[in-house]
Amino acid sequence: MFLARRLAPFTFGTRPLPPTAHYYSQKHSIINEYRARQQEDFKARNRSLLLYAISIGVVTLGLSYAAVPLYRVFCSVTGYNGTPQTSKDGSGKFAADRIREPVGQKSITIRFNADKSDTLNWKFWPCQKSLQVKPGETVLAFYKAKNLADHDVLGVATYNVTPGQVAPYFAKVECFCFDEQRLLAGEEVDLPIFFFIDKDFVDDPLMKDIDDIVLSYTFFKAKRNSYGFLEPDIPQGQQPPPHLIPNHHHHQQQQQQQQQAAVPTASNPSPHANSPAGSIK
Repeated sequence: MFLARRLAPFTFGTRPLPPTAHYYSQKHSIINEYRARQQEDFKARNRSLLLYAISIGVVTLGLSYAAVPLYRVFCSVTGYNGTPQTSKDGSGKFAADRIREPVGQKSITIRFNADKSDTLNWKFWPCQKSLQVKPGETVLAFYKAKNLADHDVLGVATYNVTPGQVAPYFAKVECFCFDEQRLLAGEEVDLPIFFFIDKDFVDDPLMKDIDDIVLSYTFFKAKRNSYGFLEPDIPQGQQPPPHLIPNHHHHQQQQQQQQQAAVPTASNPSPHANSPAGSIK
């Protein structure tokens, strides 16, 4: 009896049964389902990552093509970086009632500069060295270009004004910039520009010390890119600033300006005749 009481705490229970085949089958099924879910999640994450990467690539590519036109539009609207302003609909400062009569007594000297690329066998020069202009006064001026080569040459011009802070007030109604200029061998042509200085120029205190403005045009040999758009054919290392590179929308903008801007036109298109406004020096 004493021995039975001593051995009672050490009494063992029933021995567990070994795992059956059904147990192992359920275990493998659960493991396989878990691994399958992990693989599906991994594939879903990879698909999402791939879509994000493709989207970023497409957006980056689109922005790279649109950067130059968008920058030029921004410069044309704001006058940033010395880019004269233009208008599509003849509104705002291009409205007819803002460019009919000059304002103020101050006259501004507009000086004309002409340059060309070394690869372009042309002669390019302004027909007038300078003009005296008042804000709100429309001005007609001329450049000349002559093809010195023995074959037809395609050219395209870019433009800028100096000092750059006057660009928001320097508005072009019509010019030859960014348009295809094809000159026959030995041909000489007149290239007109029609512009004005906005009336708000006289009210800006930052403009009170500005008496001289330089309008510069530069001609480059032109070519068609792979998309059929006109662009300067400039040697490597001589690229102009991005805002000077033309885009294919500019010609349409100029046509709309000519149709919608109600401005007086010159009666005599000759470059040697008197300008309709301003005196040629």
